[in-house]
Amino acid sequence: MQTDAELEETTEARMQALKNARRNVAVLAGISIVAGVPPILLRESLNRDLFRLMDLVLIAIPWIVAGMLARWPMLYSPMGEKNDPRPSPMIALFPSMALWMSPIENLQVGNYTNLLLFALLPAVVLAALVRPALKEIKNSNAVLLLFFAMFCVYGYGLGRQIDTSLDRSLSHGYSTQVLEKTTSQSRGRTNHFLYLSPWKGDSSRVRVEVTGVLWRSIKAGNTICITEHGGALHAPWYTVQPCQ
Repeated sequence: MQTDAELEETTEARMQALKNARRNVAVLAGISIVAGVPPILLRESLNRDLFRLMDLVLIAIPWIVAGMLARWPMLYSPMGEKNDPRPSPMIALFPSMALWMSPIENLQVGNYTNLLLFALLPAVVLAALVRPALKEIKNSNAVLLLFFAMFCVYGYGLGRQIDTSLDRSLSHGYSTQVLEKTTSQSRGRTNHFLYLSPWKGDSSRVRVEVTGVLWRSIKAGNTICITEHGGALHAPWYTVQPCQ
């Protein structure tokens, strides 16, 4: 289960080390959940500064998980398999998917290509860190692929945060008309959409998802404003807001 060098020499010391590992995983998972759930459920009402602080925590979580598996592979299990006394820190990874939520209201991604390419960078590094811990488990290649897929999702969210939060490019403003308002239901949550006239010569109308506050304040036929940004990673993005 563990070498004496890593888990001490006595049975009591080994059990204490596993107990500490379980505690570490529980604390990390708790922090991850506390940081990941509010941006999803309360994104319209959450304080912007608190939102950004939670994003910083979520950015750090996958690196902590990968470091735990890389540094102490005999104390932590990658998947928490049956009859394995080691705890798995993988549960702490799931809330990090909340990085897809942005503290910037009514944000829309104009081009996904650079963000998808950027997502591969942290995914490859994180997968390389956890790979040694997977050597002795069944279907290790499939498990590594699962980790890589999760890290790609994380990498996309990380890229979007970097692209928007560190963007220092000049913004460009446009105005356009609201053509239609619609809603849809997903997992008990109402999603709000506006259909807008194209503002840069495109031929088709543009559908954007917005907050309920903005959706309720706008009527079909109203004019709405668009602010476009170049993006720190050169992935253009824009926001939708009422015209002043």
